[in-house]
Amino acid sequence: MENFLLNYYIHLSYFMGYLQVNLMGETNQEYTFTNLSAGDYYYRYLLADREEKLSNPKCRTISNVKVVRVIPKFIDVIDSVCVGLSSTVGENTYFEAGVYVDTLQNIIGCDSIVTLDLTLIENELQATFLVEDPTCNGFTDGSIKIESLTGKGPYTVRVREQFEDGAVDISMLGNGLYEFSISDRYGCEFNTSISITDPPVFEVDLGPDQNLVLGERFTLSEFISEEASDYRWNPITINCQVPCDTLNEIFTSTTTVSLTATSSNGCEATDEILVTIEEVLSLFIPNVLTPNNDSINDYFTIFPEEEINAIDQVQELSIFNRAGVEVFSKKSFEAGVPSQGWNGTSRGSIVSTGVYFYSTRVRFINGEEQTYSGLVSLLR
Repeated sequence: MENFLLNYYIHLSYFMGYLQVNLMGETNQEYTFTNLSAGDYYYRYLLADREEKLSNPKCRTISNVKVVRVIPKFIDVIDSVCVGLSSTVGENTYFEAGVYVDTLQNIIGCDSIVTLDLTLIENELQATFLVEDPTCNGFTDGSIKIESLTGKGPYTVRVREQFEDGAVDISMLGNGLYEFSISDRYGCEFNTSISITDPPVFEVDLGPDQNLVLGERFTLSEFISEEASDYRWNPITINCQVPCDTLNEIFTSTTTVSLTATSSNGCEATDEILVTIEEVLSLFIPNVLTPNNDSINDYFTIFPEEEINAIDQVQELSIFNRAGVEVFSKKSFEAGVPSQGWNGTSRGSIVSTGVYFYSTRVRFINGEEQTYSGLVSLLR
């Protein structure tokens, strides 16, 4: 029977290197290594019928890797734990500082002598936090940052039963109570509860829907709950930008009014109302003229209703005497301005008292025009 060449390739992880032994023509099935220190050793062998074939993958056999663990006879353990905790060796648990010696037996019957040097550490673990509440009510951009820790790292942080290994900045938090449990390398713990609080709700309140007549002012005030940095009105023609807090507008037709406001923290709120406009063409035309310079009825003109300005412009106003002769005529002037009207003269001369006929054409703010006529009494 031909002898085989047996080559053992030994990788010793404990030494972070390898050892190779060539066994030329070996037939013995045992090989002994001596003076091994504690650690894990990885063995395999290559088998071929000639030495030169050991380097040829097609002509050799490679064994599986065999792991051999060498267990030390004497084991020294130095441990430090927080007061109140314990250290365990085998079946023995120790709560007090001191040096303890235990003899343990492994699964293959070998004894190991374990010497434990146990130190107890007073719990001095403390933490300080920087808390940032959400910028807006209902947002989840709050954060809790651990500013300082007085224990010995590394640390384990648990928040609401979730582990945040070594975390010092926990973000994306909403309104609520957060339970923190922090432990250091010795098992010392620091427990506390930290509250994340929503700010007040930023609100826009335009009030209830409004029903107005043509020319009546639409007014709003105190329509936001806190200081704002921006307004976006619809219709965009509304002239009320920050820091405006009172709105006065006249609408010529039924309009939906909305406001989207942004707070100084960047929170947004929106509200809208319906402003219904009743197209009543309201005005006031006096029937008496007393041009005596007492500032009462010194002029005859067309007036808007009190607190309702539905008139855009007086297109034309003409005054006639009983004979049908025109004594006054004026076009395209502002309503409600007495000096724009008739003062009881014609071509610079004072006319006699009596009853005069007027005719006027008025354009309203909704674009509609109406003609009115009647009598006015001139008294002196």
